[in-house]
Amino acid sequence: MGGGDRLPPAHHKVGEGISYLLDRFTDTCLPLPRPCSHVANRLLLHIKVAKSMGKLTLPHDPVAEARPSLRLVKSVAKSVKRNRRPTAEELSKLKVHFAADAWRMKLPMADIVDFAIGTAKRVGEITRLLWEDLDTPTRTAVLRDAKHPRKKEGNHKRFPLLADMWALVDRQPTKKHQRIFPCKPD
Repeated sequence: MGGGDRLPPAHHKVGEGISYLLDRFTDTCLPLPRPCSHVANRLLLHIKVAKSMGKLTLPHDPVAEARPSLRLVKSVAKSVKRNRRPTAEELSKLKVHFAADAWRMKLPMADIVDFAIGTAKRVGEITRLLWEDLDTPTRTAVLRDAKHPRKKEGNHKRFPLLADMWALVDRQPTKKHQRIFPCKPD
């Protein structure tokens, strides 16, 4: 699923979401099993919402019935576990690239890469960090609404800013923005 290809949220019109997802599921441009799994899960969510609203009556669960066949033809699968990390050379090339484009970038990308590696946080989590979430005496930060399979809101986690991470955060501009790394990632 490319950058401009977004799934409609579950709270949009139910029929719209189901139609969209069925179109995506049958579309031949889905190259990997993982996106198909995601589409199947979203389709199931829309079906559940439609059933709870009384807009759809089904005697069975079509997504659950389809999964064995989809697995058989390898259309759905679990995520492939990553088995490598970026090399020092790859990271160096990234930093050179970011330094060359620094004049037009609004974000400290090299710092964000270092912070991601140093804290094992996702880009979306990093760019949501607020200055008020820092605790100077303990050199920790609070990650609000950390990713969790079922608990989407209120899952706040405190994590330490080890090694050079505190200095990295400390050198970010504080006056203009509420966020430490002011960005809204796509």
